[in-house]
Amino acid sequence: HAIEQGVRPITAFQMATLNTAERFGVWRDVGSITPGRCADIILLDGNLADVDVSLTIAAGRVVAEDGRMVVDLPAFEYPEFALNTVRLRAPISEATFDVPAPVESGTVRARTIRVVENHVETREEWAELPVQSGLVRLDPGKDVAKISVIERHGRTGEHLTGFVSGLGFDRPCALATTVAHDSHNLMVMGSSEEMMARAARAVADEGGGIAVATARGLTLLPLPVAGLMSPEPYEEVAERSRAIGRALFGAGCRLNYAFMTLSLLALVVLPELHVSEKGLVRVGEEGFGFVELIENPQSKDVARA
Repeated sequence: HAIEQGVRPITAFQMATLNTAERFGVWRDVGSITPGRCADIILLDGNLADVDVSLTIAAGRVVAEDGRMVVDLPAFEYPEFALNTVRLRAPISEATFDVPAPVESGTVRARTIRVVENHVETREEWAELPVQSGLVRLDPGKDVAKISVIERHGRTGEHLTGFVSGLGFDRPCALATTVAHDSHNLMVMGSSEEMMARAARAVADEGGGIAVATARGLTLLPLPVAGLMSPEPYEEVAERSRAIGRALFGAGCRLNYAFMTLSLLALVVLPELHVSEKGLVRVGEEGFGFVELIENPQSKDVARA
């Protein structure tokens, strides 16, 4: 990809091998084809810029040739502590994603996480949302969805639901994932509480993973190893990952590398506004800390949802 963007081929290879090895202090073992280093080598056909790999050598052994594996990878038994890591303290229902309001009806102003395409940072915005029976509801006319982080490691069971904009969802849908940097709790976002509950339960039942729920059904990528990895062949995982991307696109989310961007919405050390199971966290010039979700329209104070 770097070469396609105009980087000289030899520089691109250096960036991906020697530079990285030197940066992380492992250059004595990997990063170059020199005596004493691990014999991890690829051979290329044709133009260097085409990156057409014809032979792959790992630890001195030919493992792939002409695009095919030539060795059998032994099966691996994952330890029990790495499996069944989605330990929710309470069942998930539509009510899990309720946001109480300080008023019984009318509207409220809510802090909203604005996704920025191709960026790890977000923007803090305010959205005016309707209130019905004491609960903040979504406005179908606005590009605002709910986002919830649920502690899934069996510790506190805490969860918090807030609001996110810029997803582009134009129909009832939801995304649930345990790939949610850095704590990798269960993160759910969507335009329908029913879809959010369905996607979240599907991920929990699989012991972790990614799910997109729409009216057409459920698209699922199980990641049962720590909620982050799959023991299945990479071809199957890659196709399921592509299916997640297609499902998001079909739901109206046209962000470039959408899942990579969305998986960072719970990484609370990043500016400007992110969400954890304990609350909204704002990072900016004024400091780092929790902020309230809902502005109280009567007192101008803010009330924690």
